[in-house]
Amino acid sequence: MYVALIQKPSIITEGFMQLNTKYNDMKEIIKRWNPWWLYGRVPKSKTRILRPETLGNITKLLDIKEIICITGVRRGGKSTVLYQLIDHLIENGIAPTNILYFNLDEPFEDKSISILDRIFENYIEIKNPAGKKYIFLDEIHNIENWEKWLKKYYDLYDTDIKFVITGSNSSMLSDKLPTLLTGRIISKTIYPLSFREYLGFVGFELKDTDVQRSEVVHHFLNYLKNGGFPEVVLGDDADINHMRLYEYFDSILLRDIVVSKKIRESSKMIELANYSLTNISSLLSYMKISKAIGLSVSSVKEYLLYLEQAYLIYQLNFFSYSIKNVISHPETKKNLLH
Repeated sequence: MYVALIQKPSIITEGFMQLNTKYNDMKEIIKRWNPWWLYGRVPKSKTRILRPETLGNITKLLDIKEIICITGVRRGGKSTVLYQLIDHLIENGIAPTNILYFNLDEPFEDKSISILDRIFENYIEIKNPAGKKYIFLDEIHNIENWEKWLKKYYDLYDTDIKFVITGSNSSMLSDKLPTLLTGRIISKTIYPLSFREYLGFVGFELKDTDVQRSEVVHHFLNYLKNGGFPEVVLGDDADINHMRLYEYFDSILLRDIVVSKKIRESSKMIELANYSLTNISSLLSYMKISKAIGLSVSSVKEYLLYLEQAYLIYQLNFFSYSIKNVISHPETKKNLLH
């Protein structure tokens, strides 16, 4: 009788096996995000409808060294613009394997800077293309200390890599970022569809405003009602579009503000957001809002800044050509615009 003896893997061996599995999983995720490596083009489902003016302002930046940073409200079309930029590069002779895209909204437990190293190292292991590489990192603000990683690789690879990044919060361009990436970054903000873009999305061709006035008014009323979020504009079901808009609002509040900023008074934050959006274009003061919501004036100022950084509102200071009028209105007076 023969007995086969199998040695139990050591802790080191088990650790290596887990690490190897993790890296293989990362490789599969990277391949999934980059279908043009296999098909040679970006799928039409990714590029959707072009926004020529928005796209044109960014494509001309692809030939310069600086990092392109695209910011804008969540679900406003940033990822689609990235796919359109990738398709533009392939159309203009860039090899598909020289282009890496990765969406950092992936639900990784590890949100440390090491995830960026893993992405880049796995990309090189898979393809290692010759020539200039184009790295598209979507929603990069989800990673801690991303700006340090970007500076390191930007300085290390000089003109061999072109970085294009996106984020859903304008605060990613404040605080420590200016000192780390000064002279290395150019930012562009992408907003939901303008009315002109909206007309293109719904297939309406404007030829004569006098003759088509009633049609233009019809589309403008729909634009005011539903807004310019691309997915909503392209949707046919009013109920589903309504649910989409609620989901966008909740997602922006919870993910980009409450969780990101570690806000304890989440109910007050939500109440403030609703209060602001129902008082569009109204002249308000921090004190008035403070009394209405039950927050301190300092918290109101801080939370309104967070709403502004997430592109939910804009605050306009009181303005007058008369210095007397400006002085007579406290600095706390604000005009809230969505």
